[in-house]
Amino acid sequence: MIRASKLLAATALIASAVIGSANATVMTFGIANFAATSDTSNHIEAGTTSIGFGLSIVNTSGASAYNINNGSTFVTFAPSSVSTVVGVLGTPLVVTAGNVTFDFTSVASAQYQITPYVAAVGVTPATAGFLKETFIGTVTSDITGGGISVTGQTATMALTCNDNGSLSCSESVATPGDAALVPEPVSMSIVGFGLAGLAAVRRRRAAI
Repeated sequence: MIRASKLLAATALIASAVIGSANATVMTFGIANFAATSDTSNHIEAGTTSIGFGLSIVNTSGASAYNINNGSTFVTFAPSSVSTVVGVLGTPLVVTAGNVTFDFTSVASAQYQITPYVAAVGVTPATAGFLKETFIGTVTSDITGGGISVTGQTATMALTCNDNGSLSCSESVATPGDAALVPEPVSMSIVGFGLAGLAAVRRRRAAI
């Protein structure tokens, strides 16, 4: 009976997680950075290990209920620069936009295309180098005023930087975070497996 109870509890927990993800509040917005910097002469090079955020502002439709408005919401990053190396961040990257705060704790992916920068007046690479990163974390606080909270939801931030003689960066933020979502067919198969196991336990008890 104890095993059956534990299995039933586990199945209920999984089902709850699936239902919870389906009912999550979706929110996305974009950010433009002005005067972005890097630790390698403010260009994307083979030795680049961090990117710095300049003045940042929401540049695509946000969510007015959270005081995130296109063109008028400034975004802050703390610390003001972030690692370009995949792995857990030594210090979480705290991003605040309007009334919403995100804590990004790790770099899930980083992709480079390096075009060596020619340090000469008026000379730029023929092809722009770029850096793309994906961060994962959670929403840590929000004040909505409308009764709909996104606190506790997963979040993903995609960073893109281009270097064609000068460095420019932008981000897109989404909650729930894509990296943390479980595909629906897989979730339901897990629930089905749990129910099948519970039925097997009951049959065994009946046969004894």
